[in-house]
Order: sequence, then C-alpha cells, then structure tokens
Amino acid sequence: MEKFLCPCGCGNFHNKNATRLIAGEGATERFCAILEGSGLNDALAVCDANTLFAAEAVRDASRGIINKIFVFEENPLAPDERAVGSLFIAAEGDCGALVAVGSGTVNDITRYVSHRLGLPYCVYATAASMDGYASSVAPLTVDGLKRTYPARAPLCAAGDPDVVNRAPARLSSAGYGDMAGKNTSLIDFELEGFIEGSGYCRYLEREMQSAMKGCKNKPRPDEILGALFNSGVVMQMAGNSKPASGSEHHLAHYFEMAAHSGNDAVSCGQKILHGEYVGVAALIMIRLAAWLAEDASDEARAVSDAGAFDKDAWLGDMRKIYKKASDGVAALWEREDAESLSQDAALIVERRSQIKEIIRRRLPNLEEVEDGLRRNGCPAAPGELGISKEDFNGAILHAFRIRPRRTMLWTANVLGLLPEYAARLAEIYY
Repeated sequence: MEKFLCPCGCGNFHNKNATRLIAGEGATERFCAILEGSGLNDALAVCDANTLFAAEAVRDASRGIINKIFVFEENPLAPDERAVGSLFIAAEGDCGALVAVGSGTVNDITRYVSHRLGLPYCVYATAASMDGYASSVAPLTVDGLKRTYPARAPLCAAGDPDVVNRAPARLSSAGYGDMAGKNTSLIDFELEGFIEGSGYCRYLEREMQSAMKGCKNKPRPDEILGALFNSGVVMQMAGNSKPASGSEHHLAHYFEMAAHSGNDAVSCGQKILHGEYVGVAALIMIRLAAWLAEDASDEARAVSDAGAFDKDAWLGDMRKIYKKASDGVAALWEREDAESLSQDAALIVERRSQIKEIIRRRLPNLEEVEDGLRRNGCPAAPGELGISKEDFNGAILHAFRIRPRRTMLWTANVLGLLPEYAARLAEIYY
C-alpha cells in the first residue's frame, strides 16, 4: 500500500486511502460502475438473510460482474471460525472478487477471507451501524477470543440512502454508539503514544475528530454513514485500529465474548450490537478516566507487586477467566514477566503527573456524551444490555488483556487501582 509522510510533523508514514467512498443518491449505479471499471469479474456477493434483498439488487445492477450470492444462514451471525471457514470454501476456485453486502459481521468476515485468498474486495453498506467499512483490519472471535486480524481495505465502499435509511433505527443508533467510543479511544491514542514514545499523530486525531462531527445533531442514517466511512479511512491510514479503539473497545469485546459464550447474550430478546456495547463502555471509561486523572496510588507498592509477579499463577487465573480463549491471551502477553512488569511500573510511576495531565486535558463531559447516546436511541448502562454484575466486574479487571496496548485500563492495572475501580463502578451501575 502506498504511503505518505504525515503533514503534522510527527515523522510517521501513513497509508494512503485506497478506498473509493460513495454515498448519496445513485450510489448503487456508481458502485457497479466502479466494479466494472476496476476490471472485476466472476464476483461473489456475500450477505446474510437480512441483506439478501440488497445483494440481489446489486447483482442485478452489476452487468453480470456479480454472478453468485453466498448467504450466511446463521442468525445471529457471529464472526467466528465457522463463518470464516464456510466463506473460504464458497470463495475458493473460480471466484474473481468478493463483494460484502451488509454491515459489521458480514464485512469483517468478507474482508478477512479476501485478504487470505488474495481476492479484490468491495463493500456495499446496508446500515450505518459501525465504523469499520473502510478499515484494513478485521475483528474476529477465534477460540473464544475477540482479536483484530490484518486484512485489506476495500477497493470501494458504497452506501445508498434508499437502502441505508430503510434499515432498522437501532442499527444507526449502534453506529452512533461506535462513534461515541472515540471520546475515550483518542485519550488512549495519545496516552499510549506518550508511554511508548511513538505512534501518536495529531493529523490522524484531527481526521477522527472531523469524522465524529458528522454524528452530531442526530443526522439521517445515510449522513451518519459518511462519518463511519471516514472513521474507517483513519484506521486504514494508521494501519491499525488505535485511533478508533481503546479501553472502551476492550470492555466491549469482553462483553461480546461473554455473550458469544452464552453468559449474557440477549437484551429484550435481541442480539446486542457492537456499537451498543461501545457506547456504554465509553461512559464507563469516562468515569474511570476521571478517577485515574485525580486519584493517588501506592506507587511503591505497585513496583513491589510487579516484581513479585508469578507467571504460573497468572496463567492459572487466565484459564479460569478466559477459559478456551486463555491460550490466545497468554500468547499476547507471553513476554510479560516480573522484570518487564517492574520496568512498566517504574515508568508509569515516573510519568504519573504527565499521564494525569493528558487525561485531564482530554476528558469529555460525561453528561454530554450520555445525553448524545440517549437522544440517538442508544443504551447508556450495562444493565440495559443484559450484562451481569459478574461479567461487568470481570471486564473492568481483565478486559485490558484482550489487546497488548498501553491504555488507561492497562495503566490502572499497573498502579493496582482496578479492583477499587471495579467496586466503585459496580456501586454506580448495580
């Protein structure tokens, strides 16, 4: 992928946007013209039962470029090994390209399979429900662990108002919730860059803030979709999800994993959407961030506890907490030992005042974020999503293990503050 030197002076090279973005009237026809102009043929449209109508419409408008439709029969569809494997089998052979027709899960699976098979890939959005349409990574649940895998950006991402605006209102509410998560992911973006000494970029941050503005004042679903497209482009330029995914997404992924394992799968008889989890998790993280920016901690004890780290005991705990996903978690943190933890603790203690200042300067207003979620039909408390107190507590204590990143949750853990924060948050929400 072609790169460019960042204009903000951070010294980073970013990927150039490789995705044609199409929204507005006539998007379906323009999308099909791009398929033809890109020289694609023998394309397979990928959808589920809910988006089959759109897949058929795109196929009929594609001038013979799309000649087959693959329909995931699972309802609800999960982005797991079974779904990935079934598409692998369907796409092998004479398939020349993949066209995802749907939203989050359909897109993530298709993006990953196209990457692994080396096939061109485009996406036709059917709802403004998440911000990953134009990104180049794919969140999948493998062996029970929700992880982000390298994938490829689509050649084209399109959203037709006639399709997007007829989707259930709950889907665009989830898209708003996903964007609300940027209120805290951008704190983690700068915080991790400060702790590690690299990665943070003011240009990418400004681009993400611009995308966030597109979700203000309760716009129509097709207008929200434009903001979601732009958020995905920022991830594509970064080459990872860091500008769009921080501690709030780690909490959301933990909740999703609990639901996938059958612990808390349903609220009001419906599958919980990713953006609904993210919006609630953002509110949780705003509270936690405010405490982390002000609370004192026993820093000497944090360094001492790090030096006493017992890897075998920790692995035993991970097996109890993450069960079949524990091997994946252990692999992510395989280099962690008493020495490295002691170094981390000493670093955080040394930079504690600067960390507090970063959080204070960036902390959003809790009431404003919650009001925005409520006005856009989003849940705003874990109980509204059917999350048990046990899984809520587990998420606060252990969700940071899902990604090896230096986030606010990770920082609070290094300082030994997570047990206290879990108890305080449980008192508020339960």
